[in-house]
Amino acid sequence: MYFENLQRELFERKLKMGEYFKRAFEVLKVFMKENVLWVMFFIMVNAGWLFLGVINSMFMLKISIFEYIGIFTIRQALIPIFVNIFSAVVITNVAKKIENDEENYKFKNIFLKFVKYTAIYVSITFILGFVGDNVIFKTGNNQILMIILSAISGITSFLWLIIVLNALYFVQTYYTKDMKIMDALKYNLKLSKGNRLRILIPIIILGFMEARIMVPFFNGFFISHNVPLPVVCGISIFSGIILSCIRSFATVMEVIIFFNVEYDYLKNKN
Repeated sequence: MYFENLQRELFERKLKMGEYFKRAFEVLKVFMKENVLWVMFFIMVNAGWLFLGVINSMFMLKISIFEYIGIFTIRQALIPIFVNIFSAVVITNVAKKIENDEENYKFKNIFLKFVKYTAIYVSITFILGFVGDNVIFKTGNNQILMIILSAISGITSFLWLIIVLNALYFVQTYYTKDMKIMDALKYNLKLSKGNRLRILIPIIILGFMEARIMVPFFNGFFISHNVPLPVVCGISIFSGIILSCIRSFATVMEVIIFFNVEYDYLKNKN
């Protein structure tokens, strides 16, 4: 009944920022209650990611290259993969509830979409980041080449920013609609007109909150203060819980904003 009322409210008018936060909190409570195992595993993953960040800094010079590769693989590949799968599950789950279409919720479909999305994302990231990666080391003492490649790196960073600002509703469109990737991108652009700040402001606010939690785990804080490893582990678990809540909350809010914008777009279109 709550989701029927929510859908009606999202269709009738554009909500204010404070209302998005309030509705997201209510929806997140329902999701966590119905998906306890997903949430628990998500907390473990985030806590592990934070803890491994400290471990990596503490023992970087004491571990073998194979151990370093193992930690790097877990932190930079396996954990991000699960985080993105979890986000896809949250987006699809919440969307199906809002649209009263829960019978068509299938993890298989979510996973297949995730694989396609990841392949595109990795390809774009690799292409745009290839030149900019380790520019100084690749150019050596060649100052002219360094300047040229640094300029190209700046351009690729700018292009990446343009892509992000023009894909603010893409992920929600892709996972909630039966569309191909290019069609989802085009639909996302239609929704973005006049609505970028509506979703960008919450992303920035919640992103800042995430950063405040993560920074101590990657700036050497625990090492410089000689914090014992068991204490770091406990802090990682506590911080992992908070980080998981913020990330889940952000994903839920983005879905709510997406439908609010889409319903307004469809209403005005007709």
